[in-house]
Amino acid sequence: MTATATPTTNAADPSTTTANNNIVVARATPDDFAAIADIAAAAFATDRQTRLKALGRAGYDMRKGTLESLPSLLRSPRCLVLKAVERSSSDHENNNNNNNTTTEILGYCVWGFHAVQDPLNHPAVAPLLPAFLDPERDPTRVAAFLANPTPPPPSNVDDRYTTTNTPDPLPEDGPQKLAALVSADLDAWCAAAMPPATNNPPPSMYVVSLSVHPLHHRRGVAARLLRAGTRIADALGAWAWVHAPPAAVAAYRSAGFVETVRRLEIDLDRYAPDGWARPPPDVVGAVGEEDARSADRWGTYVFEYLKRGPA
Repeated sequence: MTATATPTTNAADPSTTTANNNIVVARATPDDFAAIADIAAAAFATDRQTRLKALGRAGYDMRKGTLESLPSLLRSPRCLVLKAVERSSSDHENNNNNNNTTTEILGYCVWGFHAVQDPLNHPAVAPLLPAFLDPERDPTRVAAFLANPTPPPPSNVDDRYTTTNTPDPLPEDGPQKLAALVSADLDAWCAAAMPPATNNPPPSMYVVSLSVHPLHHRRGVAARLLRAGTRIADALGAWAWVHAPPAAVAAYRSAGFVETVRRLEIDLDRYAPDGWARPPPDVVGAVGEEDARSADRWGTYVFEYLKRGPA
């Protein structure tokens, strides 16, 4: 697979109903990493599949995983990391993008490119790239971040905690098998849908990750973030796809991802660890999933691979 980033589960803005002209989509910077990770964790706090994976021996920390992935995504020349922020009414009226007036990130989206040469500098893409909120400082911050290699691991490792023998791993538990199933299915799709660029495949884009904070659902945040990418896809004549969990399918379909090209239907109860035959109370009744489970079972969870053709 030649794609730079492996797509992860995406939590869009379900049932978008309200437009807000004060919401602005902009390029993300390293200063945004912590806020973006918090948004991802909040967006998946009631997601059944995510919560079940977290109950396994290996654990699953959405915030930690997001925080660890963001540096490589921002460094990748084949990824575009965006954020949606809200600026004040007076700032909007004055057409002022100064970052000092912005207090909160509402959501974020990472777009990946495949079979597009130097996408962020492509003549069809560059004019459509969202700007930085602070054009005086943000580009310099990002440039400095890109110029610095990933810091080396610490050298002061305590030998008491190292060993030359690798212990036999414990057998996989249910949540680990669930994570492996989802990952293997996604890898199989990526291999088929995004062959090596040497095979001259058509250009494509994909949603690596998308989350909107639950406090800002139904405000059109996801629609803005998706539109920023689909405009670029249309300019490139590229098709686009997303690996969508149940709660996000409606939002993606509203953005033009109307064709289901693959489905992964999972009986989550098969993967529940000992002591967790039923889900925790706070995951029951999550948005968009009420008809798929009851309080006494984890239920069926369906990932849909959705495609959007070029305009």
